Formats: sequence, structure tokens, C-alpha cells
Amino acid sequence: MSSFDKSAVEVASLSVGELSRVSEALVGKEATDCWQLSNGACAANYGVYFDEDKVVVKAVVGADSGTLAVNLLSVLKQLEGTGVAPAPRSDVVVPCATHDGRKACAVAMSLVPGKPANELVRRDGVPAVEAYGEIGTTLGKLHSSSSSPGVVALQDDEGASSGASSANQANVKNDVADPRYLETFVRVVSLEETLRRDCDDVFGEWATARLDGARRALGRRDLPRGLLHGDPYADNHVLVWDSDKKAVTRATLVDWEDVAVGPFAYDLACALVACAFPVVVEKKRE
Repeated sequence: MSSFDKSAVEVASLSVGELSRVSEALVGKEATDCWQLSNGACAANYGVYFDEDKVVVKAVVGADSGTLAVNLLSVLKQLEGTGVAPAPRSDVVVPCATHDGRKACAVAMSLVPGKPANELVRRDGVPAVEAYGEIGTTLGKLHSSSSSPGVVALQDDEGASSGASSANQANVKNDVADPRYLETFVRVVSLEETLRRDCDDVFGEWATARLDGARRALGRRDLPRGLLHGDPYADNHVLVWDSDKKAVTRATLVDWEDVAVGPFAYDLACALVACAFPVVVEKKRE
């Protein structure tokens, strides 16, 4: 994961000309319309029309955006057909720059239909047990995936495609022996700050008192490990809800910039926090 100022990423954007160039390089035809989506943890996101065809262009921002974008694309290719992730719409990564000159690399994927799980629960009245229950089902499909991502093409600044270098091989790094693992992917420091800032005193004290234990537990080498989404909160879990059948007909995880190899328990813990967080927010409002 990049070391970056997230506040800068939240306002990151591509100029109209740059987005047009990148979109055409990715999809092979000229875009007819576009709109900016909400930005992810380290990416600026755009919905792009190619006539009636809708595509998401994701520009990963940061010094190591090339490696992150290659890893992201390779995982999307690995999971294609499972329904767990958006389908890739291009086999290349295109280098680009934000409006303020920050290095970025863009990939293209399908636009996922539906709404985030938390929005369906909060605004549309979908039962929480139905919406949040799908998170576990989707993670189960992801965690059962065992194949290794392959190497993808990396497009250079001159527009020519070439094989990815050994430094950019699309293997999701296994950090089991890396002492930075918890700080890099679990991000316990920022989690602690978030808990203290956003949660009521009782929940904040309960959670922060257990962070050291969480660090030790996730660092155990005997935990089942594999491919992680890395950020499986409810707003990254997009569902199609059939109001007639009262059922979820499609569930997809989006925003894969934090993809990693690690203990499955981390994804599950994030998902559980996501399900509990709305309750904490409602308590604060009361």
C-alpha cells in the first residue's frame, strides 16, 4: 500500500483531456461521456460511457501506483466469472497523472449494478440480515479462490504494450514473514485513531483496549491464509435487491486497491465491524 496523504487522494482528479486519453488507451475507442464517482482509499474513480457501454476507469494514485494497478488488474482477471469482483475491461495498465501532477496508473473494469449494502439498509429499508449476510457469502467465494494471479501487460508512456517486468509481476505479495504486515494492511494505527474519533466512548474504549490482542492474533502463522479483499466494508459490497422476491440477486465487492495475501480472519473482522458500525452510529445519534 502506498504511503500517501489520503486527503489529497480524496480530491484527486484527472483533467478532461487526460481522462479522455486514458479511457481511449484502455478501451480502444473514444469515450462519449463521463462522470466522477466517489474516490477510493488510493484511487480516483470515473464512470465512462462508450456509447451505451458503461465502464469504470480507476486511476490508482501514488508513487507505487504502477505495481498496485498491475496487482489490481491481475486479481480482477483471476476472479473473472466468479461474480465476486468487477470484470476487467482491458488487459493493460495506462500510466497517467492527476490534475496536480501526482503519478497515477489507470485500469478499466465493468460498472457493477446495484447499491452498497449499507445504503440499501439505511435508505431502502432492506433487512440488515439479508444485506449483511451476503457479505459472508461473497467473502467465502473469494477465500476459496486459490489460483495465483498471472502477469499482465504494462503499457509504457509511449503507448506501446510490453510484458510486465519482474518488479511488477502480478503476484499478490505474501507478507506472512514481513513485520510490516499489520501496519501495512491491517492499518491498526489509523484504526485506533478512527475508533477514538468516530465512535462513542464506550465502544471506543472497548475496541482500542483489544487492539494489541488483535495484532497478536492476526500475526499467528497457523491462521488460514489466502487472497484478501483488504477493505470489505459494507460500502464496498454492492448488491442488487429484488424487491418483489425480497432477495439479493447479485453481490459484488468493489474497490480492490487493498488486495493482499494474509489471514482470512482480517477480512472477516472488517466485515463484522462493518455490520456493527451502523448500530454504533445510531446510538450516537440517540
